[in-house]
Order: sequence, then C-alpha cells, then structure tokens
Amino acid sequence: MNIMSVIPYESRFSAGKILAQLITMNHRMISDNIAKNPAHYYAFAIPNGGVSVAEGFCNILHICYDLLIVRKI
Repeated sequence: MNIMSVIPYESRFSAGKILAQLITMNHRMISDNIAKNPAHYYAFAIPNGGVSVAEGFCNILHICYDLLIVRKI
C-alpha cells in the first residue's frame, strides 16, 4: 500500500512542498534542469485551491507561477 494515499496532507501548501520533494527525489534529471536555470520553468495555478499548492511547489523549486483563470463550460 502506498503511504501517500493514507496520510492526509496538513494543508495545500504542504501538499505542494511534498510534490516538489517527490519530483526532486524521484526525477533527478528534471530537478537538475530546474536547479540549473529556474527562469526557464513556470507554473500555473488555478485559483480554486491551486494557488497554495503552487506556492508550496514553487517555493521549494524556486520557480515563478501565475494564475490561470478558467471557466466551466
């Protein structure tokens, strides 16, 4: 059983930090590329809960993010 599926996240911010840590630990090539030049990477956050996740994620990886405004069809 995957431990990540049974432990609730403390907050959305901490969920973003955990996501960044998982990328750093499990995808070394991606994390190395981001670390070499974070200005080449960008994230978009959906306001309905995604901003705090993006803040945690981008804070760890030192990349910028912006809001992506979407509308239901």
